[in-house]
Amino acid sequence: MDLWTTILVFGSLTPAIISAIVGSMKGRGFTGFLLGLFLSWIGFIITLCLSNERAREERHVEMMSAVGGYKMTRVRCPHCRALVDENAKFCPECGGAMT
Repeated sequence: MDLWTTILVFGSLTPAIISAIVGSMKGRGFTGFLLGLFLSWIGFIITLCLSNERAREERHVEMMSAVGGYKMTRVRCPHCRALVDENAKFCPECGGAMT
């Protein structure tokens, strides 16, 4: 590889991929990818600071079930591991079929 290819890969693609991985762990994979792609390493740092959507969703379901008998059974999506209503046919996060 020549110098410019190395700079391109290290400067834009690597932070985009790393940000996508970190973002997917927080339920924000595509957002992390875009931040890493357009803002490089600064986007990666921003992705690290984003709130964890999956944990927030789980806390919300627990809190609603504790208050007033809200009972909704949730299952994990086999594709992205997001919490989904058990009667759903498709995952709202990734669009994958719930089997």
